[in-house]
Amino acid sequence: MTDANSRSIVSNQPSLHEKLDEIVLKHLSAEFKKPIAEHTQ
Repeated sequence: MTDANSRSIVSNQPSLHEKLDEIVLKHLSAEFKKPIAEHTQ
């Protein structure tokens, strides 16, 4: 496999967000509320 010309990822964030699991689970359990576009109904 060859190396890509992509730059290395750089971030000031030292680690994952403390409540990442909790936030993701909250969003996964939430109902999708975006209205269905009229042309697709």
